[in-house]
Amino acid sequence: MSNQGKIIAADVEGPRSDRLIQNLERLGIGNTKIIRCDLRDEENRLKDEKLLFDKILLDVPCTNSGVFRRRPDAKWRLLPHSTADMTKLQLHLINSILPLLKKGGHLVYSTCSIDAEENTGVVSKLLETHNYLKKLDEVQLLPSENNDGAYAALIG
Repeated sequence: MSNQGKIIAADVEGPRSDRLIQNLERLGIGNTKIIRCDLRDEENRLKDEKLLFDKILLDVPCTNSGVFRRRPDAKWRLLPHSTADMTKLQLHLINSILPLLKKGGHLVYSTCSIDAEENTGVVSKLLETHNYLKKLDEVQLLPSENNDGAYAALIG
């Protein structure tokens, strides 16, 4: 983007948002405002700002099944209900951010999971409940020697 336009980055307080600030400074990116908030909260700070977005990237928490090769410890944290809990959270996050998407805008939903329930399953449920939206494109990467597994869907 060559420091053109405006980027709003939202994440909860913690190591990820601290790392984001460090990376933005290191890369000399100055067109980004960071809002530390929890999208699960009904009254999150993004809604307080009364912002509407042309484009939203929602990189949701997931089971991390796409990174098991690189982080084998992640699979030992999974419990029988982990995927169901995650999909519930993922849908909640999508539904909390959708009111901030401008009419005609685009949402990219992404995970580092290879689990269909967290990926195409969540997108299907989203499209069922918000029939004005369409899936425009999607990509599923499987883990390999060169990359982690991941999923992204473009919705508009």
